[in-house]
Amino acid sequence: MGGDHCTLTTTAAMLMGMIAVILAAGLGVRLRPFTYSIPKGLIKIAGKPLLRHSLANLFLSRVEEAIIVVGYKGELIRQELGNACEGVNITYIENSQYSNKGSMYSLFKARTQVSSNILLLESDLFFEPRAVKCATQSPEPNLILVADARGSGDEVYIVADKDARLTNLGKGIGREKAVGELVGISKLSHDFLKRLFTTAEIELEKDPRISYEEAIATTAKRYMYRVHCLYVKGLLWTDIDNTHDLDEANQLAAALSQRVGDS
Repeated sequence: MGGDHCTLTTTAAMLMGMIAVILAAGLGVRLRPFTYSIPKGLIKIAGKPLLRHSLANLFLSRVEEAIIVVGYKGELIRQELGNACEGVNITYIENSQYSNKGSMYSLFKARTQVSSNILLLESDLFFEPRAVKCATQSPEPNLILVADARGSGDEVYIVADKDARLTNLGKGIGREKAVGELVGISKLSHDFLKRLFTTAEIELEKDPRISYEEAIATTAKRYMYRVHCLYVKGLLWTDIDNTHDLDEANQLAAALSQRVGDS
């Protein structure tokens, strides 16, 4: 996997023009009844909505512009975060077809607003600041963050070659073939994004529910692009799909708080 931790070698120039795109349009069906009244991104961990945690982590890595793609109960996200939150300026994109389209469609909706490299995040993540730092400070222009598989039963497994280049991904891949689990944080160059959006126009016709990660893998193969699998050893993170994940996220928050207190 090209080493067992991220290498922090950034310069200020590497972050110039970097914006975040956060996909926050989904219904969050598996988190009902919590998501009957709010979208997943507003579920609170340690008393603070998930999206606020993510924005705070972005700001710590000097990513100060974000596009949030909203859909289900998106007005609540707008009310909570406003046009700026946790030091990050926010632009909103509306995905009105959130109930019958997948995450690639949400990213596709943002294409006219993206004119630079992006840091792509899912809205249902809780993670330590190191996750964003590793992604933004890597010299690789295109990467997906990879961590040890958590055993949740819903992992997107990542397969890479000996040079840590993405070769395949998916939930149906055997754990023994994988180098780890997709975290849900990726860095994509503007050049790659143009090809990703071209791929999306084709693939969305075939499958409107295609995920962004599937489209990334397809684009990498179609255009012979290197997408680096950046493995971060011991990363504290979870995505939140069910009540068990909620409990895990609160435990992680307590562990991170303790770590800060001890430092």
